[in-house]
Amino acid sequence: MEPGFAVCPKCSGRGLMRYKVWESRRVLSSLSALKMGRKRATDHVWLIEITCPGCDGTGRIDWISRSMRGSTLIRPFASLEGNMDLYYFRAVESWPRNCPTHKYDLVRTHYFREHMEKIVELSQIRYMGIKLNAKVLAMNPDELGDLYDCVIEYQGHLMALPKREITRNRIRAEITKRGLAEFMPDKFAYPGPDDFPW
Repeated sequence: MEPGFAVCPKCSGRGLMRYKVWESRRVLSSLSALKMGRKRATDHVWLIEITCPGCDGTGRIDWISRSMRGSTLIRPFASLEGNMDLYYFRAVESWPRNCPTHKYDLVRTHYFREHMEKIVELSQIRYMGIKLNAKVLAMNPDELGDLYDCVIEYQGHLMALPKREITRNRIRAEITKRGLAEFMPDKFAYPGPDDFPW
């Protein structure tokens, strides 16, 4: 590290914050395909990538600048966990196309091929749709298909609503209405100050 510079305390020198978001309908589709003997080589997972606003992505800061910015700089990133639907409608949809600092893209993962138990476990941390649990691993393809259709209907309904009407209570009500209470999210991710392009 050059004299006068320090590791950025906001991102610990990484320059980027990355979050994988598992889409419950995509997990259900892959699990159903595997149970029917159609092994997929790869699948996709959403990736949120935010350039650290504390160091502009360099991973290091000028210590003089740090002392002048104070607590604003050292405030850590919020940990995004739980259902990401609110986050998507409030933050991601506001990001301009080809935004240089905030990206939301589908990336390939080979995890789906042989690690469905691990995928279900990971999808309970950060996900869109319903919160899957170990019960889906024991479902047959028809049951998975019915659950998939319910999730598609739920997500389609949210997409048709005005953004201001999409709240935590509305999401809970829509999931309950479709008989999916056992897959109810217990946490909802909300965007923070760093989740909007500057």
